[in-house]
Amino acid sequence: MSVFGVGNRVGLVAQMQPKGNLDNSWIMFDHVKRVIGWTMMAYHVYDSRYCKVMTITICDMQTKNTEAQQIMWTKLNRIMFKHGYVNLA
Repeated sequence: MSVFGVGNRVGLVAQMQPKGNLDNSWIMFDHVKRVIGWTMMAYHVYDSRYCKVMTITICDMQTKNTEAQQIMWTKLNRIMFKHGYVNLA
């Protein structure tokens, strides 16, 4: 997850907080198998202002099981907590 510079995803998640311009947007999780034995997991949000899906985070993993998804959510929550967002589910 990019946390520095233009296009960082911390700013995108900040817009998803209450009263942000993405407050009522939906979040989507998906995975794509691009290489044998690996899966790319990603979280996206739909931005109605730009009329497109914007990626929050991407991670290449060897499995899409519950444990792998929990690791990804934990990492995302740690990054957001570090940047002052504590009310993430």
